[in-house]
Amino acid sequence: MSAILDVNEQLHLLSSFLWLEMVWDNPFISWNPEECEGITKMSMAAKNLWLPDIFIIELMDVDKTPKGLTAYVSNEGRIRYKKPMKVDSICNLDIFYFPFDQQNCTLTFSSFLYTVDSMLLDMEKEVWEITDASRNILQTHGEWELLGLSKATAKLSR
Repeated sequence: MSAILDVNEQLHLLSSFLWLEMVWDNPFISWNPEECEGITKMSMAAKNLWLPDIFIIELMDVDKTPKGLTAYVSNEGRIRYKKPMKVDSICNLDIFYFPFDQQNCTLTFSSFLYTVDSMLLDMEKEVWEITDASRNILQTHGEWELLGLSKATAKLSR
């Protein structure tokens, strides 16, 4: 998370800005760097690649990801794609203790087409690394303080 843009207590809405970075392997993309002048990575228009259909369940607005974004592809088929997102999400706010209230807002990442048994959604970095980085870049206009981040991974039981 890069910024808390607004908190609307009446509508229970959190507006934030974040970068969603996705990494996946495509077994159909590979090349031998020795045959390509040592090139091991290249960038290409994301529109020319299959992209995961990841979305945020609590999102209350249309995804307005800018067009023309770039993905980075390695010679082994690893693809890295990063997109900026303005997220207006539902957040059950309890302001009884205002101005000393603490809020817990959840962002649930999911897929329309795939289930937990066919894909792995995880964070590339540890939670503490993401929390520290978010605190360093978070812009809250002095009104809010990021206390922490946590993650939970869905488990499939049979």
